[in-house]
Amino acid sequence: MRSGATDIGLGFAILAHRQLGHTERLIRAISRPQDRIVVHLDTRVGAPAIASFQNRLSDLPNVDVFSMVACRWGGYSIVEATLQALRRLLDHPFLYGSLLSGSDYPVRSIDDFATYLHQNHPQEYVLVTHEGLPGETPDNLSNRFSCYWPYERLVSSRRKRLSSIRLQGALGIDRKLPAGLLPTFGSQWFTLTRRAIETVVQGMLDPEIKRFFAWTAIPDEMEPHMLLRNSKYWGNRATDNLRYTATDENGRFPKLLTRTDLPDILKSGAFFCRKIEHGEDAGLCDQLDDLRARSRGFEAVN
Repeated sequence: MRSGATDIGLGFAILAHRQLGHTERLIRAISRPQDRIVVHLDTRVGAPAIASFQNRLSDLPNVDVFSMVACRWGGYSIVEATLQALRRLLDHPFLYGSLLSGSDYPVRSIDDFATYLHQNHPQEYVLVTHEGLPGETPDNLSNRFSCYWPYERLVSSRRKRLSSIRLQGALGIDRKLPAGLLPTFGSQWFTLTRRAIETVVQGMLDPEIKRFFAWTAIPDEMEPHMLLRNSKYWGNRATDNLRYTATDENGRFPKLLTRTDLPDILKSGAFFCRKIEHGEDAGLCDQLDDLRARSRGFEAVN
């Protein structure tokens, strides 16, 4: 391990909306004095639960817990919560910033994570599932931005949203991406250099870009990626986001991880895994804690 590498200040932005017991465990597992951790709690958690959560973490001065946005899956509110968390994170120095879910958990120590990032700087870690050009993107992806998706406006049910999309198709509505942006999709969870995060945040604050993505479907899985692709940092992109996720039997959504998934998690070499829920992991978090503790003990001896 390179001398001083583990003293690198890192930043973590965490989005959480439930299972706050696990989120607290995550925070304590990753917290180091030199790092900054910003946590956005969905406002629908409720004021009493938010206050209790803040109080339980009051012994960690490097943790900033706030609540500003009511988040709804598929809507722009998740991008807004991400934006506000990243802006607060940028008030503090850090080499790399990571966007985590409240249902994540570390596989390897944060000291090892910092060393890895230091040794591979300035790579950017974002998982991209589609990188295309206008007119060459499959309809099931392109219609996420070419139509107006009223996820958080006017229409609440899936049936009515799909009816709205079919009507727009019949009317010939075909929205074009803002200038400079190209169709790019992937996982919303990333680890980026500070300069790359500054670039993404600057783009998110642009009024034209904000208006456009406010009417798209699942913008958290495309807006940051498109902004990053339109920057000089895209050339530094690695092939993964350093996270382990397994899908459910239908291959559509992340499955809940348990102790039986540990061999695959370790084999992946990932630094974080998800999705984990408090009390449903069959001892997985305990095992990961034990493995990290053993690793630290081995390093101390050597």
